[in-house]
Amino acid sequence: KPHGGGSFGIDFQDGHTIYQLWKYAKKRGLIPESDPIPHSALVYYSLNKNLCKKKELVQGRIPDFIYAIAPIIAKKEGMDFGRQ
Repeated sequence: KPHGGGSFGIDFQDGHTIYQLWKYAKKRGLIPESDPIPHSALVYYSLNKNLCKKKELVQGRIPDFIYAIAPIIAKKEGMDFGRQ
């Protein structure tokens, strides 16, 4: 594969990477303000903010209550997850 198969060596399965790319694009207006945070990025954010533990993930999905509290916490940080 030449140079990472055309992906510049970016791991698009890594939640941290996806979160950083999404956050960068949001802050610079490269994607719409309403663009929802990708699921893998939301999982990373939830684990990173200690909103849930890795053992609480079910088949890679966060517990339902996280969908309600993560956007509230993000708003306090000046971010819009674009999810209701």
